[in-house]
Amino acid sequence: MKTTLDIPDTLYREFKAKTATNGEKMRNAVIAFIVAYNAGEWPQPATRERPARTSRRTRPRLPEWAGMAVPFIKKYPDDPLDSEKMCDEIVAARREGLA
Repeated sequence: MKTTLDIPDTLYREFKAKTATNGEKMRNAVIAFIVAYNAGEWPQPATRERPARTSRRTRPRLPEWAGMAVPFIKKYPDDPLDSEKMCDEIVAARREGLA
């Protein structure tokens, strides 16, 4: 399975350099970390407290354009984040005067 991780640049560079120095592939090192973590051999991360929910009155309002995604999400529930489809739909709606 492939995935994308968002990690700090400096951490990535240090990890890449260390694995290269040790003659390892980054992929194999990450797999080893995951296996150790799943086996309970790696420290569990500290749990982060969630901020208290605010009432609807104090939440900032979304801009009007944010509502344009709702019909698209309903139309394509299996792939609502396909930005190309969304852009095509918005352009087509603007041409027809719907948006």
